[in-house]
Formats: sequence, C-alpha cells, structure tokens
Amino acid sequence: MKWLILIHVILALWVSAVTPPWEAYDETGHFANIQIILDNGQLPSAGNRTGSYFDQSHQPPPYYVLASAFAGAGRLLGNHDDVMPMPNYFAFDGTNRHGVRLFLRQPTEGFPWHGTVLSIHLARLASVLCSTLMVVLTALIARRVLPIGTFQLLAVALVALQPQALFMGAIVNNDVLVNLMSALALWCLLRCGGDKRWVAFVALGVAVGLCIDAKRTGLSVALAVGLCLAILAVIQRWKLHAFVARGAVTALCAGATIAPLLVSNVQRFGVLLPDRAPVDKLAGDLGILVPGFTTAARDGWIGGMFWNAFETFWGAFGWGNLKLTFGVYVALALMCGIAGVGLALGMWSRANRHRALHNTSPIGNMTANTLVLFGFLVAIAVLPTYRALAYQDRDLLAGRYLLPALPAIACLIALGWLRLGVGARIAPAVIAGAMLVLSVWVPAVLLPGAYVPSVATARAQADAAILTIGGRLELLEVAGKFDQIHDIVLNRDLPFVNVHTRWRVTGTFSDNLAFGVSVLGRDNRVLGTVNQFGQGGNFPSSNWHAGDVFTDDFLVELQAKDPALPALGRVSVALFPAINTTTVAEGQPHYVITAAPALPTTDSVGRSISPITGRFRIPDYARAEVQRAPDTVAQFGGIGISQALFDGIGAEGTVHAGQPITITYGAVARDSGNPEATAFVHGLDGAGRSVVGSDHAPVPGYPTDLWVAGESLTSTFVIVPPAAYRGELRIETGFYRADTQVRLPSGTPDNVVTLRTVTVIP
Repeated sequence: MKWLILIHVILALWVSAVTPPWEAYDETGHFANIQIILDNGQLPSAGNRTGSYFDQSHQPPPYYVLASAFAGAGRLLGNHDDVMPMPNYFAFDGTNRHGVRLFLRQPTEGFPWHGTVLSIHLARLASVLCSTLMVVLTALIARRVLPIGTFQLLAVALVALQPQALFMGAIVNNDVLVNLMSALALWCLLRCGGDKRWVAFVALGVAVGLCIDAKRTGLSVALAVGLCLAILAVIQRWKLHAFVARGAVTALCAGATIAPLLVSNVQRFGVLLPDRAPVDKLAGDLGILVPGFTTAARDGWIGGMFWNAFETFWGAFGWGNLKLTFGVYVALALMCGIAGVGLALGMWSRANRHRALHNTSPIGNMTANTLVLFGFLVAIAVLPTYRALAYQDRDLLAGRYLLPALPAIACLIALGWLRLGVGARIAPAVIAGAMLVLSVWVPAVLLPGAYVPSVATARAQADAAILTIGGRLELLEVAGKFDQIHDIVLNRDLPFVNVHTRWRVTGTFSDNLAFGVSVLGRDNRVLGTVNQFGQGGNFPSSNWHAGDVFTDDFLVELQAKDPALPALGRVSVALFPAINTTTVAEGQPHYVITAAPALPTTDSVGRSISPITGRFRIPDYARAEVQRAPDTVAQFGGIGISQALFDGIGAEGTVHAGQPITITYGAVARDSGNPEATAFVHGLDGAGRSVVGSDHAPVPGYPTDLWVAGESLTSTFVIVPPAAYRGELRIETGFYRADTQVRLPSGTPDNVVTLRTVTVIP
C-alpha cells in the first residue's frame, strides 16, 4: 500500500500546483486566517474579522495554526508582498458563462512562485499532509473490515485516488482536517467493537472531540459515532449499563477535548459555536425539516439534490464550477450500484444475518462491518441534508461534506464487490486502474484546460485588424454561431450565440478592463449582451503584453422579447473599465457593476468608427427551422417565390396615379448557400420602359446567403405610379446578385417574371 500513498502525495502536489491561488472553496477566507496568524500572532475575533471574501474568521484554529507553520516558511525567505485576490465580478452569478475563475489571473501567479502566491502553495502542504494521513488511516481501517488483501487495496485506492479528496487535499481548507479526524474516529470506533477496555472508548472520545475542534461540521461525526455505538450494542448484546457507561466515557472525553475551543469561542465571539451567518438556521427549530422536505418534494428537486451530492462527492473542482464529464459520473454510479447489489445480497443472506447477530466478535464479520460502516455514512449525511432542506437549496448538500465518510464508503464499495464473489482478483485492479487514470486526467487535462490562458506571441502578426480599441487592442477575427443550450433549472432550451474572437495586443494596460459584447439583429437591435474579463478571468488586460495574440469566446444569451427573426446577426464589441460596488451579506460578496465609458474604436488609419462587425445567421428559434415550403410560381436560382398578393388595386384591375401599390409574396429557399441577392419589383409601360420600381433585399436585415433550404419568408415591396402616368403598367419581379449586379436565372426572358398587369387611371 506504500505505493498508493506515494501516488496520492504526488497527485495532490500536482493538483495543488495547477490550481491557481484562491480558486478553491472559500480559500480566500481560509488563507486570510493564516495571514492574520503570521501578521499578528493571534486568531481573528468578532471585532477583528479578516474582511476577506467568503470570510472564515469564525472557524476553529487547529488547521490554520498547522498551515501557518508551512506558510511561514515563505515569510522566512523575505519576499512577503501585499498581493490580494482580485474578484471576477461577472463570474459570481453562478452560470459559468463568464469564466470559471472567481478571481482574476495575476502576473504574480507564474512559476517560480514568490511572496503571497508562494505562501499559499506552502500552506496547501498542510492539506496534503492531512489528506495523506487519511489514506494511511484508511489502510488500517481496511485491514480490520476486509478479509482479502486485494480488496483492502481497492478500498485504499478509492480514497487515495478519489478526485475530490485529492482536490481538497491540495488546497487551503479546514475540511481536510475534519476528514482526517473522522477517519481516526472511525478507526477507533471499529477497535471499540473488538476491544472493550476503557482506553478504547477514551481514544474514541478524544477522536470525536478533535473532529469538532477541526470544524463545526465535525458534529456530524459525533452523531455518526453515537449511532454506530448503538449498532454495536445491539449486535454484541451489550448490557444497558455497559452501553451507557461506554457512551458516557466517550462523550466526556469528547467534551474535555473540545472544552478549550468552547472557552475560546465564548471569549472571541460570545457564543459556543460561532457561524458566519448572523442567523443560524441549523441551530433553529427542527420543525423546519418537515415543511422543508414537503416543499422540496413539491418542487421536485430532492432527486437533483442527491445527484448533485453524488457528482460533487466524486469530483467538483475550483469553486465547484468545474466537473467531470457526465459519462464519468455514470460509470462511477454503475460501480457503486454494483457494490450496492453485492451488499444487499450479503445482508439478506440468512447465514450472514445469523452470524451478525450472534457472533461475539462482529468486527471480524462482514455483515456487522457493513452495518457499522453504513450507519457511519448515513449519520454523516444527516446534517448537510437537513441544512439543504432548511435553506431550501439543493446545492447545499455538497459532496465534499460527505468526505468525512470517504473511508467508510470505500470499504463499503470493496465489501460489495467482495460479496459478489465475481472477479475477486480482477475487479479491484480494474477499478483501481480506472481511478488512477481519472485522478491523473484532472491535473493533466481538466484543470489546465480551465485555467491556462490561450496566448500566442508569434501568430497572425501580419493579419489586418478589423478595428482597434483604445489604440492598443486590435480585433483580427470575429464569428458568431447560434446554439440552444438546455437549462437544467428552467428545464428548457435557451437561445445563445457563441461569439468567437481573436485579438492582437499592441500596447500595455495597467488596469483590468472588461469586454462588453452584444449580439445585434435587424436594424442593429440588441438581442443580448454579456460582460466579462479576458478569457473569463484567465487573461485579463493587466496580463497583456505587446505582441500577444489571443482568442476569446463570449456566450451571449438572446433575451430580447419578440425579436424579428431570422436575421443577419452582427456583433458590437467594447472594452471598458468596470466600476463595482461591493456589498457583503453573510460573508459573501455581491457586486453592482457600473460601466465607465468604453475605450474609443478606430479603423486602420485612426478614424473613429462604429464597433459593429461580424456576420452570421440567427434563426427563428421559436419555431422549427425547416418547414414545408409553399408552392412557388417562379424560380430564381435557388430562390422561389409564391403567388403574389396586391393591395391598392381596384376590382377592375385599376390603380390611381400617385397611389401606392403593395406587393407581397413568399420567398422560399430551395437550396442553401445562395449568393447574397437583391430583389426588385418594377412597373413597365407598354413599350417595356421602366416607369417605377423598388429594389431591396427580399427580407431586410436577413441576406439570402444566410437562408437555409426549405426556409420560407415574406417579401414586401411598395411602388407608386407617377402622378402624370396613365395607361398599362406591367409589374415584374426578379433577383440580382448584390456583388456583380447579374440577375439570377429564372428561365424566362431577361430573367424576370410578370406578376400582374394593371391600368393606371387619374
């Protein structure tokens, strides 16, 4: 098992290296506590909060004292600085559309690390240590509950290579200390089943107290230990007085262990167990659980809550906004499901039930082990489930809150596969190998793909600029692509345009400016806008250097009501200083952004121009793209027209001079890829001379080269016979290319079609 421990250390260090500073659960607040210890030699108090993003000054001290010992090495190097996290204001809406980073990339992040960035990476070593010790304790636990060595290795591999555990063991957070102490408590608990000496229960009590000392969520471990002691009492048939005495010793030792923390909390915060929120629903009326469950069941998100817990248990990185692919979660669910079948078969075996209830040494019995481990898992899940129901937020049942039960879960999975009796040697190796591949893929592909900026310094230097912003940033390429993305909350498809751009930097920027990108429809109507920093915070303007060429994508939701679609889509681009107003509620920042005037936009010779560019198709997403095309009376290349309707013509086919005639017909795309064409409707006299006419795009704002086969649209023209004209007026129509003025072929003389002949009267 030593090689598994070594692999875990290597992977945790790798994840730590590729995860940017502050880009992890509440790492800003956790590291701020460490900085206060290093700066002031004391812990935060109610009157001395850190003032950091996602403040954690209410947390117990043990983890921060340990981490400060590592981070302090950076101070000894004499390169302390005042680098602070720079929030990505636009990313806090939780959609991931403006970048997965919650804090902007800074030039100081690069290797070799120094100053604050070095201290953060050194502090993360404390988490690596805690996580590694949890793997060691898992090995001890596996040896007690699993009789076969290969399945012991499987249980250890499931902990050592679990992607979420690796991530939490690579960032600054106090959850890893809870996870470690929970593993210690589980090991002590399993020893208590076979060792009735008082020292075993004393050790168990101390372990429970250390869990609460690490973080308030350690209370769930206390609940788990209490439940499992009751399970052991039933299985082993403890006398009531023995159960009470052993439970009392455990509770007293736990209380003695946490007593110094409680005294410190009262002195610093005035309460026994402080919380970041001013009103703590977890300490409120337990009666909220029933209406909370009823509401969740009515709204139909209980299943989603548990699936979210499953996903975020196995792997959700960054601030939980980077996940594995869906297929990986399905494979993990299949692995767990098969293990569950094995556990169920073993539990319902009559022989196993008899041994579980009558064997005087149940820790050596797999069924008894299953009961204890399962009870430990269920109890760990109780408090976060209650919290999610109390706050009516399914995301609050996050899988990382179940990591204290990871050793128990790993052993349960190994027990389940062992119960099946199939592939006793092959299954553990296959599962461990798959977990190794997955755990390597996260730091090798997933995290770098999300956090490494896309920059080239020697590309496209000769490309002509479409426009220049502020004299220092050139737009080289812009393209739009319509797509519909399913929103799991609203349970419907939402229309988006993915705007792809390529830029070249010709100067430097001292501030972090934001991009404003709008998608425009007909008549330059704004259909949707998105604001974000360069590459979603991966490459903000303070990181740009002259000669850099980079790409950036902007996912713009089309939010305009009843837009005129389909249409020619265009893009408006801007670069502006983002002025924010920060408000803090319950320790979480909320931003109100006020856009300062955008930097000026110029052409290649420095003249001021409109920042509107690009050319793409926006379909009518409210209806089917291709519908049954109406019958046509004429064909012009790949474009057909239906029977025309006239307005302004009398019953006898007469029209008054000077009065408008409105001609409407359907224009049908028989093929895709037509040239951009202009339609015309002309009125000719008896000699074939043009008297009146109207030329324009068949559908203004939607060029024919964007039409798709089968698409049917309405074209309208208005002509007005001159006031002095009298006599016959032949109304004809046709199309010609916008670039060459050559008419599209119709197979008729002059490639025109006569729609109707009228008589103009006074």
